[in-house]
Amino acid sequence: MAAQASKYVFNGKINWFPGHMQKGTRKISEMIQNVNVVLEVRDARLPVTSSNPMLKEVTNNKKRIIIMNKADLCNRNVLNQWIQKIKQEPNVLDVVPTTASTTKKKHITAINKASNPNNSTFKRVWLICGMPNVGKSTLINALSDKNRAPVASTPGKTRGNTMYNVKFSNSVLMDTPGIMLPNFDDPIAGLKLGLCSLLEPKRFTGGAHSLCEYVLHILNSKNKSYKDYYGIEEDIETVDKLLHHIQYIKKFQHTSVAESHFLKAFGDGKLGKFVLDDIQTDTYPTISTTNTTEEEY
Repeated sequence: MAAQASKYVFNGKINWFPGHMQKGTRKISEMIQNVNVVLEVRDARLPVTSSNPMLKEVTNNKKRIIIMNKADLCNRNVLNQWIQKIKQEPNVLDVVPTTASTTKKKHITAINKASNPNNSTFKRVWLICGMPNVGKSTLINALSDKNRAPVASTPGKTRGNTMYNVKFSNSVLMDTPGIMLPNFDDPIAGLKLGLCSLLEPKRFTGGAHSLCEYVLHILNSKNKSYKDYYGIEEDIETVDKLLHHIQYIKKFQHTSVAESHFLKAFGDGKLGKFVLDDIQTDTYPTISTTNTTEEEY
C-alpha cells in the first residue's frame, strides 16, 4: 500500500562556494575553446539535482557526455527513465551509468564511441567537471594512465586544473575543481546533495541532525527499511527517537555517532536503492536567495 503523501519543510540555510571554485569556473571559461567534449559527472541518485547550471553556462554549450556515477546505489528502472529523458536534451551525446564494478575499458569504450563517432585520428581533449565529491577523481583514475587524481570522502579536494593521458584512447583528460552552487533556490535540493555526500553536514543549519531528519522522512514515505535494518517493530516518526534507538543497540556513546551511522547506512544503499529526484516534478537547480521550500512524496 502506498504511503500517504506528506510534505517536508526545511527552513535552514545552505551556502558553500570557496574561492578555489570561483577560480575553477574562470579557468574552465578560459580553456573551453580547446575542449572537444565535456564529461559532466553526476550522482546517479540525483540525475538533475547533482548538475550545476553554472557548468553548462561556462562550458559554452559544448557537446556533453553525462556520466551517472554510483548507478549501483539506484533503482535502475527509475534511473533508466532519467537516462532516456536526459539523452533528449540539446548537446548531450550520451548518458553513461557507471558503478564501482564497471570495468575501466568499458568506461573508455563508451566515452570514446560517443565523443568520436567518426573515428578521427586527431587527439581529442575531454574536460571533466561536476560538483565536489561527485566521483570525478575516481573516474579519472579509471580512465588515465596513472592514478594521480586525489580521491577523498569529503567535497572540495581538487584545487586546480590537471591534464591526464587517457588509456586506450587518443585523448587527454582535463580535470577541474568540483564547483558547487553558491546558494540554492530549493533547500531540499541541498539536503539531497548532503545525503549523497556532495555537501558536508556542517554546511547545513542543524548539521547531521537535519540530514537524519530528512532521511527518516524519505524512508517513512517509501519503504520504512530502518525497521528491519535496526530491528524496530513500530514506525518511528521523530528522528530523535530513532537515533536514541540506534545509539542503544549499537552501544554508541554519543548521538552524533548514531547520526553518522544512519547517514552512512543510507548513503551506502543499505536502507534501499533510491533515485531521489522525481522524474515528474524535479528540474535542474537554480540559483537564488530563497531558503524555505516544501517537497511532497
